[in-house]
Order: sequence, then C-alpha cells, then structure tokens
Amino acid sequence: MPAEAALRTPPPIAPAPEPFPGGPYVRDELLHELFRASAARRPGALALRLAEPDPETSRRSDLSYEELRCRASRFARHLRSKGVGRGDRVVICLPRGLDQYMAVLGVMEAG
Repeated sequence: MPAEAALRTPPPIAPAPEPFPGGPYVRDELLHELFRASAARRPGALALRLAEPDPETSRRSDLSYEELRCRASRFARHLRSKGVGRGDRVVICLPRGLDQYMAVLGVMEAG
C-alpha cells in the first residue's frame, strides 16, 4: 500500500438521527445542566449513595443533590483558576467513590 493511501482522510461521519423526535428535550442540554436543574428542584434529595461503603474509612457514603452540586462547582472554579477551559482535556484519576462523580460534573462545568 502506498504511503499516500495510508494518509488519506476518512469520509466524515453523518450525524446520528434524533433519538426522540419531538421528545422531552427542547434543546441539546448538557449533562451538567440537567444535573443542575435536578439539584434546583430537589436540593435535599439523595443524589448518590455508595453501594458498598468502606467500613475502614470515615469517608461519606452518600451526598444530596445540593452537596454534590456545591462540590462540583467548587472543583470547576478551581480548574478554571488553573486555566482549564472549553476543549481542554482533564485526566481524572481517583479511587472509586463519590469524588469521581463530583469530578466529572466539575470538569463539564469548567468548560
């Protein structure tokens, strides 16, 4: 195979069809926006609970929507203060737990 053939750009991928035409979503909402709306509707409701809490640590095993929203927003502000913005890649390397969810939401909120 000639080197030129290996370097050809593949054809563009066509966009996927709308999953729910005329469905429940009025616009393309981002995950962190959907979460923020849920947190506003039910701030004290349980958002996360670990299936198997570690009895050897004193770490929390559940978070309300408001607690998770506050922690994710604080992390997003920290990331933005370090220069993270839209399109940047952020590596999340955490042990299993509530902080993983907070980090994912925080990265999305940061941009």
